Amino acid sequence: MTTEQLTPVVNWVDDALDRKPLADYLTTSICAQIKTQRRAKRGITISLDAPWGTGKTFFVKNWVKDLEAANHPVIYFDAWENDIGDEASIALIASVLSGLDFWKKKIAKGKSLGSKATKLRRRVISSLRQAIIPATTIIIKGAIKKFIGTEIDDVLSTISENKKEQKSSTCNDQPSKEMDKLLDDLFELKLELHETKKNHIKEFRSSLYELLKLIENETEAKLPLFIFIDELDRCRPSYAVKLLEEIKHIFGIEDVAYIVSTNLSQLQNSVRVLYGTDFDGRGYLRRLFDREYALPLPDSNNFSRMIIRNSSFINKCQTYSGLPNINEYSEHTEKSWALIACALNLDLRTQKQVFSLAEEVIETLNSRKTVHVLWLFFLCSMFYIEKDLLESCAEHSNPTGSLLGSRSSLLTKNPKIISKHQIKNAYEEREEESTNLSNVLETYYSLSCIDIEGAIRNINNANRNDYPRSIIWKFHEEIGQPTQRPTDHLSIYDYASLVRSAGFVVTSDEQPRG
Repeated sequence: MTTEQLTPVVNWVDDALDRKPLADYLTTSICAQIKTQRRAKRGITISLDAPWGTGKTFFVKNWVKDLEAANHPVIYFDAWENDIGDEASIALIASVLSGLDFWKKKIAKGKSLGSKATKLRRRVISSLRQAIIPATTIIIKGAIKKFIGTEIDDVLSTISENKKEQKSSTCNDQPSKEMDKLLDDLFELKLELHETKKNHIKEFRSSLYELLKLIENETEAKLPLFIFIDELDRCRPSYAVKLLEEIKHIFGIEDVAYIVSTNLSQLQNSVRVLYGTDFDGRGYLRRLFDREYALPLPDSNNFSRMIIRNSSFINKCQTYSGLPNINEYSEHTEKSWALIACALNLDLRTQKQVFSLAEEVIETLNSRKTVHVLWLFFLCSMFYIEKDLLESCAEHSNPTGSLLGSRSSLLTKNPKIISKHQIKNAYEEREEESTNLSNVLETYYSLSCIDIEGAIRNINNANRNDYPRSIIWKFHEEIGQPTQRPTDHLSIYDYASLVRSAGFVVTSDEQPRG
């Protein structure tokens, strides 16, 4: 199968991180690996590793569309959504069979092949059921009734206690001999059930593979079958680890590729929760995955550009970046956003949440006044990162003090902002004048606390070229309005309180922010 066949022409809308080429490469690589694994009659299990909030789900869902366009059978399994019971394999096989039904229906109903496909589907269900849910057995009549899959130590403990009670009440050792025989019978039954379970797993794999080959031969479907496991790092540790173990030991079928999208660091912590803090969780995961791939970390500038250009409200209002020497709208808002996202080390999911909150606040602002986006983006970020600081800004509780103070560590980075270039000598050597983002934020905080009378004094003392003090000149027009009184405040005075209020609104795809 050629690379051209594996790479359908599907546009990834909003692929600001340019990750489609990676999906094309992985498709080609995985199909090649599947071909190699056919010799051993095995499939493969692959991890796609990336931190929380770096766009794994976006990547996976678009990759799924590419594979579907190439006629690969594809299953998308949201592990977090299905984390509602103890039997992980039941939820998984339900998704797999549901996805394969789409292809099974393409087999002509009038042919015997259609009936064969239906019978194979039933065999898949029956063999898996017998492998993972054994029948209930009465272990000791009137005393112990448990599933055969229960730890045998529990049974031994109960029998031992019954022995002691009987010895204390009678000298006859006949009951003890009967219990020993019962225990031998139980152990023999466990051995038989173990072999039976192994046979049912083999039958399950054989039936599912036979169904896949029938679909491939009678439809336009192309193997391998791709099964994506997403959001695994959000699941309960017991569910996440059990699902992985069952994929490896039960679902490892020829011509099937499992792609587990997860955060491996978080997942190895789940392993340690189950097996102990000293357990080598990372090493254990390496035994469950055949290959590991890392999703490259995103470029914040590209992502911020995409967010700004898709904005429904920012494009409708007059904005000021809070940065010097930037005049074009399309550039200045993007750069302000990228600065805040970088300085606070916001992951992609948090960036979306923060920006959604900013849009909500912008909708409530006076459309005739300039929106100072740098300050607004910072305050919206504080709603998710440091609510106490947002509260302090909303209450203007320290108008003459520092904004960050002891919280300076909030800024993971403190980017340098170049405000001016000067020619130093005749050889055109340029000298930069610059400040740090923290100084700009401190300036905005002080301006958010002063009244009109104080703002006028600041304007009179501010040089237009002295950034960031020159930011005050952006308020010159609103200060001169006849409706303004000396005791009124600048328009940014209410930003923090508006962010705080808007943060409690429930949006369509998020939980309550408050």
